[in-house]
Amino acid sequence: MKQCRAYSGADIDSDYNLIVLVAKLKLKTLKKNKIQNRLNLDKLKQEDIRTKFAIECNNAINNHWQDGVKRKNQWITEEIITLMEQRRKFKNSNITKQKVKRWKEYVEELYNGNLNESVLEKEEIVKKDDKGE
Repeated sequence: MKQCRAYSGADIDSDYNLIVLVAKLKLKTLKKNKIQNRLNLDKLKQEDIRTKFAIECNNAINNHWQDGVKRKNQWITEEIITLMEQRRKFKNSNITKQKVKRWKEYVEELYNGNLNESVLEKEEIVKKDDKGE
């Protein structure tokens, strides 16, 4: 859109305003379809040509399958796959939530002054969690 203007006093017996617009229109370029060469199927009616064509097709397909898909860069190794699996396990586990819950329970017990055997056990568990055991 290059320019747009509204004319409110146009000589039209209407409640609407006249709008004049100058725009640049860019049309989509159409791609022409390439003309494919048509096969002469009349030659395939001859038995010897048909067998040669079938053999060539089978050989081309077999060669293609034997070559297989060649990757440009083989950078994913077994070590990387195991690291990815470990990351998924840790990501899906609630270890951090459990640690936070244990810490909260431990701090509440300390704050209330209720030091007993269960609190000492929780303290040992929390220390193990911090060490990563």
